[in-house]
Amino acid sequence: MKKIRAKRKDKGAKDTPTFPLRVGSEGKEVEQLQRFLAKRFGAKFPKYGFDGKFGEPETLPSVKKHLGREEVSEELFKTNRMMDFHTNDV
Repeated sequence: MKKIRAKRKDKGAKDTPTFPLRVGSEGKEVEQLQRFLAKRFGAKFPKYGFDGKFGEPETLPSVKKHLGREEVSEELFKTNRMMDFHTNDV
């Protein structure tokens, strides 16, 4: 009997933005969002840091508090130049 292997995800898929960013989103855009929130609003991410994962208990409450929403659209991401927030920025 032939074994069927599960297909691996494309390594680049994690870095391909899928907007809107929301609970369950992962990747560099979420990390840039986290760094944007920290630099612009002083948001803290003490438990997980800038892990690039959108969810509880840190990223979602911070987005709700500072942006007044539960998702981040591509337009909002670009308008606020969140893509400019990198590792050495915070």
